Amino acid sequence: MPKTKEPSEPISNINSDEKIDPKYEEIREAVLTALDEQKNKSDVKKEKVELPVAEEPLVVKEKKNKKKLFVFNKKNKNILANNSMNKIIVTEKKAEKEVSKNEIKKPLAVIADKNFIKKEKTNSHSIWKIFFLSILTTIIILLVALAAGIYIFDWQTAPVKKIAGLLYMPVGFYDKQPIFLADYWNDSETLNYFYTNQVAQGAYKEIPPESEVKNIVWDRLLNMTIVNSLAKKYKLVVSPEEVRTEIDKLVNEAGTREKLADNLYEFYQWDIDTFSNKVIKPYLLEQKVWQQLSSDPTYEQTAQSEAQEVLSRIRQNPDAFADIAKEASDDPGSKDKGGDLGYFNLGVMIPEFEQAALALEPGQISDLVKTQFGYHIIKLEDKKVSEENPDDIQLKASHILIALPTFSEIIEEQKQIHKIVKLLDR
Repeated sequence: MPKTKEPSEPISNINSDEKIDPKYEEIREAVLTALDEQKNKSDVKKEKVELPVAEEPLVVKEKKNKKKLFVFNKKNKNILANNSMNKIIVTEKKAEKEVSKNEIKKPLAVIADKNFIKKEKTNSHSIWKIFFLSILTTIIILLVALAAGIYIFDWQTAPVKKIAGLLYMPVGFYDKQPIFLADYWNDSETLNYFYTNQVAQGAYKEIPPESEVKNIVWDRLLNMTIVNSLAKKYKLVVSPEEVRTEIDKLVNEAGTREKLADNLYEFYQWDIDTFSNKVIKPYLLEQKVWQQLSSDPTYEQTAQSEAQEVLSRIRQNPDAFADIAKEASDDPGSKDKGGDLGYFNLGVMIPEFEQAALALEPGQISDLVKTQFGYHIIKLEDKKVSEENPDDIQLKASHILIALPTFSEIIEEQKQIHKIVKLLDR
């Protein structure tokens, strides 16, 4: 094939009206088609939003070959379709961007609203917190002022007493157990009224000093607290039936229940129920506690050990019996006499003591003899038997008594063991 000369102009500028050799016509059409496709692609890349479309329809020279025209029209349709699709895609992307922006803005707005609500709630909580703290601070200040007025300046006005009773304010403590101020004031008023009434009736010459009245009331309340503590330790209680039995005894003594009520009000300004709670019930509980303590091995062992030491001293020096009795005996009636009881007939002393003394010979000293009073050491001085009646016996004996702790001694011992705090009238 002969070489063709390279055209001096771009192929796209070749006049379509110029006659071309039929053998090059197909090549020309193919080149033009390729150039148009390349141009359309570059235009789509440069502007994605909207591609320019020819305002006037393309005029194509009619060719005898209808197949070429069909191809050309198909290409234009593809171009238009691509432009439409690009416009749709770009529009959809813009819409997506708008939606995404709105979706971002919406959560931010919701978050802002939530933060605002949270801030409002926080501010509301802060206001309530400050309000309650203010109230609490005011209450604390008032309580401090009330306590200072009561415990320092001895306020005893009716409103103060009412508040102190409602708050269960203490007048003191026994081993962390409170003794209440209301009871202290009420009992002080009752005792002052009792003394005033007794002075008016001539039973007392004068009313005791206020300090003495307060000490009596304090000691009584303290002792009752100790008794209640011991009763709790030994699980002792007073039943309503026991209280009722004691009240019935007092009713019998007074004659009628109305008469008893009048007497109680006259002396104490109490009714029967108040008297039962403040006097009868504590008395019965005290008796039960004492019975329990008197049989407690701890207290018996203490007295027994002390008595055994005294007996050992006497065994070492029997002639010092009288001197040791004056020193160690707990019997106030014979202690100063060296333990001398004088002569006594059988049946006068308690059975345990008489049997132990009767078994001795004059001058002989017994071992420890336990009675309800404690531990005895007996020395028989003399024994007289009637000639007319052998059962008529007189004994002369001396003794040393190591007594079991009394109830008051046990109470005092408890006061020494446990911590006691008095807040008023110290």
